[in-house]
Amino acid sequence: TAGTAGTDFEVASPTADITLARLVPDSSPAAHEGASDPSRSQVQVSGPLGAQLLLWEVATAAAGRLLGINPFDQPDVQAAKDKTNEVLATGKEPELEPEGSIEELLAQANEGDYACVQAFIEPTAENDRRIADLVERLRRESGLVVTHGYGPRYQHSTGQLHKGGPKTGLFLQVVQQDTSDVPIPGQPFSFSILKQSQSLGDLQSLSSRRLPVVRVTLGKNPAAGWKALVSAVRSAVK
Repeated sequence: TAGTAGTDFEVASPTADITLARLVPDSSPAAHEGASDPSRSQVQVSGPLGAQLLLWEVATAAAGRLLGINPFDQPDVQAAKDKTNEVLATGKEPELEPEGSIEELLAQANEGDYACVQAFIEPTAENDRRIADLVERLRRESGLVVTHGYGPRYQHSTGQLHKGGPKTGLFLQVVQQDTSDVPIPGQPFSFSILKQSQSLGDLQSLSSRRLPVVRVTLGKNPAAGWKALVSAVRSAVK
């Protein structure tokens, strides 16, 4: 992935047109259909899970060797972790306050830029739909390529690209106060505080690199928060 492709960025970013690979069952006709057709836009790979893990581990190492990069050299991902640890070390619960405006964010867009929605909220089917609607609205209204991911897990897939890659990203961080929480054994903080600290750590890491980033909080009523967010996107590009 772009996040684990090291710091040299000699691979395609997620905003580029690239060949896609998808897994298909061994028994599926698609596993063999069109295998010899070079015009196909997808590479289809079949096999058991264990074989797939081994295949793609080796493929990542081989691609890194051929490109002359270290796929695991990702200091900007570590930088966000360091910021998170600094937030946790204060012993205080991070404040989920809005920062900046969507209008200010999109006003900084230039040709070739992309927008990224970083959602530090609960991964649910409903939130999947809401994020998809927001991404489509952003793409249609701004004309930008738009990527998205749930936080903090996107940090391990595209985090290095965001902070160490070309400075063409516009970042929209969406946060929400958790309604439930679980303690972490042996730690003085809970999972909710850890997640919110990770969101603040990534925000600070982006800001320290002078990258345009805005934080939006959904408030106590997420449905109303999402509605206001989409409305703000619509108003920002008029």
